[in-house]
Amino acid sequence: MIPFYPNYLSLFASLFLLNNSYYQFTLSSCREAINLCLALAKNIIRDEDIFQLFPPASGILLNKSQTAIVIYPLIIYRYGDKTQLSNDLEKIGQKLGYSQESINSWLVWTVIIHLIWTREIQITEKITPQITIHLEKYQSEEIKPLELIDMLIEKKSPLSEAEAVLSQTSDESELAIYQSLYNFLCLPNPIETGLKRSANFKKQKEETIALNSILLGLFNGWKAITQKCWLVQKNRDELGEISQKIVDKWRGKMQ
Repeated sequence: MIPFYPNYLSLFASLFLLNNSYYQFTLSSCREAINLCLALAKNIIRDEDIFQLFPPASGILLNKSQTAIVIYPLIIYRYGDKTQLSNDLEKIGQKLGYSQESINSWLVWTVIIHLIWTREIQITEKITPQITIHLEKYQSEEIKPLELIDMLIEKKSPLSEAEAVLSQTSDESELAIYQSLYNFLCLPNPIETGLKRSANFKKQKEETIALNSILLGLFNGWKAITQKCWLVQKNRDELGEISQKIVDKWRGKMQ
């Protein structure tokens, strides 16, 4: 039995905020990733092959942080089916040239999304044990970034120090995953302040903003959408429809 009843508004808010951040912060390096994220969601809804969206079929190059953006709808849809999700991520990793051992950051990203999605996350508690309890296996070096995030938050370290510390223990292509998690835990709200703070990272800045937008939208739900953003967002109806259909399809699959 799935221990919660999902509301599509949280998914909608996260996609809305992601799309809005693309324009607000000019996330040009994430354009393809955001487009693929929505394309993947549509393929899930239509029962079409999601793997055709990745190289070599697509011809699009993605780093690990950008791929975390793309796989977001898949993580939501596969909640409750850890084995299938792990198989899907492994296959995506293979298509992108990553070994199974090198995609641990995607597994961390998966857990944090599910913790927020199910409202199980404890913002004021250390994040490392909240995540590792859901990882089937891991090496000590693989969770080092999480331990450092807990340490940085406890010390109330400035953002520049956080970036420097995390850069030493994270693969450069996945750095934004840990930077966004750190920034989200520091400032889960107010949303606008959290987003602006994430724009101060220098490495993988645009990926960090994009991933932070997903976390903030998913956590805050409808409160993440301001009236100003609502009025200028041209594809809000499409995002709402995608979100509703993903959740409906998930419910039908789990019944």
